[in-house]
Amino acid sequence: MKMLVFIIILIFLDFANSKKQSRIVNPHDFTYHLNNPAICSKDTDILIWIHSAPKNLRNRIAQRETWANPVNWKKYKTALVFFLGKATAEEQLSIEYESETYQDIVQESYVDSYRNLTYKAISGCKWTSIYCKSAELILKVDDDMLVDSYAAYRDSAGTRSNEN
Repeated sequence: MKMLVFIIILIFLDFANSKKQSRIVNPHDFTYHLNNPAICSKDTDILIWIHSAPKNLRNRIAQRETWANPVNWKKYKTALVFFLGKATAEEQLSIEYESETYQDIVQESYVDSYRNLTYKAISGCKWTSIYCKSAELILKVDDDMLVDSYAAYRDSAGTRSNEN
């Protein structure tokens, strides 16, 4: 009898666990605080998607003025977007001004922290699937990275030889 009760309990626990696993744990129900849906156009080829922290204004400016500037991607119709989470009140004023000036920031309501990088990635996927469907290539980087856009341009044009 004890063995039968034990088996029934195991079956019940297995059933309960399977029900829990089928539920969506986190539906990503965050809202946009800032959104610039016009970043991409119908003919965008490359989306440069950059994870940035609210405090990293200098990094974002440096990227806009160097490799991430769409002017450097002449052969392609390129769009640039920075993904951010919630900021402090002081940072938020600066981010709102920056967003009005450059119109390349998407900010959602999750707390911007290292532990929440998955939220930022999901935010980027969600935004891209809604507002930038035409992009054939997504170049995802962080705001502290440098990309040699000239080398990427040469490689795509087929002018660089295979040395390997």
